[in-house]
Amino acid sequence: MYTNTIEPYISILLVAIIFALINWPCVAIWAMFGSKLREKLKQPSTLKRFNLVMGILLALSGISVLLQ
Repeated sequence: MYTNTIEPYISILLVAIIFALINWPCVAIWAMFGSKLREKLKQPSTLKRFNLVMGILLALSGISVLLQ
């Protein structure tokens, strides 16, 4: 989607509205997921397992970047 050079402000407003319409539900879902995840991670054993899995995934993604 390109902006109109004749009326750029309308194009910018249209892009901003589309962005907001797409962004708002994504942020709401992300916040709900974070709230539920906080409840699950209150137990120390679950938090430790979660941190271990996230650390492994981070290391694997770093290795994949280095090997490309």
